[in-house]
Amino acid sequence: MTSQKKSKTPGFVSKIREELNKKNRTFVRFAVVGAINTVFGIGTFALLRYFGVHYAFASLLSQILGILFNFKTTGRFVFKNRDKSLFYRFLAVYAFTYIMNVGFLKIVNTNIVNRQLERLVRELLPILNNFDASKLIDCFAAALLSVPIAVVVFFLQKKFVFREKETAK
Repeated sequence: MTSQKKSKTPGFVSKIREELNKKNRTFVRFAVVGAINTVFGIGTFALLRYFGVHYAFASLLSQILGILFNFKTTGRFVFKNRDKSLFYRFLAVYAFTYIMNVGFLKIVNTNIVNRQLERLVRELLPILNNFDASKLIDCFAAALLSVPIAVVVFFLQKKFVFREKETAK
């Protein structure tokens, strides 16, 4: 009996692992494509700045190109969907997460939270003791928020934008 349990356990564990891998593959593809999209956006901005484009226009252009590139890569490689009509839903997700991000940064910029984060930044980066760390707080807060925002974006894109069509029963 014990040998049967031992022989069934690896099969059972491997089935669970296989199911988790199937579900996680989409998220892993999302993370990889997100990294590529980030490099594309920063690279576009840097390239435009290199050629002398004003930072405001370079930022606008890199954002527009980044969103278009992101829509194509996320749809095609993450969710295996090339439907161009989903673009407005895609934009809606980014508008929503933009509002979330700005709301969080507004909270961070309250005096109480700002002082706590400044203390944390100083503890983590002692080299900043003679530097106005408050200038880094938004960057630090945005970095902390990037992972939860990415998870929210993933689930909204999966459930709202690139959702699988329901099959007729």
